[in-house]
Amino acid sequence: MPITQEEIDAMTSEEKVSLINRIMETLGNDEYVDNEPEETEDELKLLMERWQDYKANPSNAIPGEVAFERLRNRKNGLSS
Repeated sequence: MPITQEEIDAMTSEEKVSLINRIMETLGNDEYVDNEPEETEDELKLLMERWQDYKANPSNAIPGEVAFERLRNRKNGLSS
């Protein structure tokens, strides 16, 4: 039975992480999944928290290019 967007929106972060894990388990021997590192529960929870923060405050987001440039500068010892 399909899950509606409203049902997903009503879930807690923990419920969403659990759903993601159940979906990933159903993929079985998919080559893409087998070659990817497994995320920990803490990593998935952090991703969901960041997604929720973005949805609540989209104007706080920065473009990916800016984020990557900041990471490159940090790696090279430059200020951002």
